[in-house]
Amino acid sequence: GEENTIAIPGFEKVTLYANETTQAVNFHNPEINDCYFKISLIHPDGSVLWISDLIEPGKGMYSIELEKTLAVGEYENAVLKYECFSLNDQSPLNGSEINLKLVVV
Repeated sequence: GEENTIAIPGFEKVTLYANETTQAVNFHNPEINDCYFKISLIHPDGSVLWISDLIEPGKGMYSIELEKTLAVGEYENAVLKYECFSLNDQSPLNGSEINLKLVVV
């Protein structure tokens, strides 16, 4: 069968503001994808900081609300988890987990 490749934007780090839950980000689903994205930001300790709703191709999340505030510092091995779902029936497709650094300023 034909492999549908899903374009996943890569990040090496995400900069967040300390002691605030509202954060400006640029998490988007490239227009070339034919799937929804659901994106989660996971703290290195395993706690989920944020989970998106389904994001359509060509759309993105630019302001998010974290589940908790973070202290100033660098957090290695945080995870940006991409789950992908069919546009037709929202069945799960391949996803990806990207390790990145959270830089909290």
